[in-house]
This record gives sequence, structure tokens and C-alpha cells, in this order.
Amino acid sequence: MRIGIYVNKNKAFVKDIIDIISNNFSSPDHSIFFINELEYLKDNFNIYNENDDNSYDFIFTIGGDGTILSAIRSEYIHQKPILGIHAGNLGFLAESDINICKEVFDLIKESKYKIEKRYLFDVQVHDNIKVDNYICANDVVLSRGTSAR
Repeated sequence: MRIGIYVNKNKAFVKDIIDIISNNFSSPDHSIFFINELEYLKDNFNIYNENDDNSYDFIFTIGGDGTILSAIRSEYIHQKPILGIHAGNLGFLAESDINICKEVFDLIKESKYKIEKRYLFDVQVHDNIKVDNYICANDVVLSRGTSAR
């Protein structure tokens, strides 16, 4: 199994969670690849692989909901399952945290999981000058602009 890790390096427990991942997926049957924050990860961890072809089987995000949404925007084109490991303040989208991630990893290794398909919005905002494109995973908010409040 090939695992891509997308991390928010500023969140608590990042090192602990990466250590748990590396311990649980340390066999020759598994490979761990870092997707973002490569310089930080090179400097702070013994495991380091850069994956140029994005051929991982899963993406594990470490952070909060914002990290999951960033990973979706960055990696959606590859259509890989994403497991959010909560290490932030909000954790509505995350399926795991540091307390249960070992059990979750065991279930993944035993193929005892279900993948929930989610839809993305591809939104284009046109004005008289330009077109802005956005990939939205959680919600889309339309407003008149900056609030006076």
C-alpha cells in the first residue's frame, strides 16, 4: 500500500502522528510519501519519500478541517481516498485522531473500511475583467462582497 501524507506542520501532534503512521506502515509492503511541506519533513523525519507520479493508494491528512480541504483542492484530480487525522481545533471532517488512529490503520491494512464518495463543486466567478476558478468541497457561499460589519 502506498500512502501519501498531506500535513499541516503547525498543528499539535504532527510528529507523534507521523511516527504512528511510520510504525504501522513500516513493512516492505507499504510506502509512505509526503505530498506537501517537503522541506519541513526532510529536516524533521527519518522517513522521507517524494512521490513524483502521485500513485499512492490513500491520502492521510494531518491537521484540521482546513488541512483536509487544502488536500482536496490540491489532490482532487487524482481521485484518491482521503483519511483526515484530526490534529487541529475543528475536526468535523476528520475520521480519526491521535487516540484512535492505530486502530483505524489496522482496519485499513485489513481492508475493513468503506469509502464514501463526495462531490466537488467546480465554481467559476466571472466579472468584467477576469474569471476566477474554485474547487469547493464543503460548501459554496455567494455574497455581495466584503461585509460592512
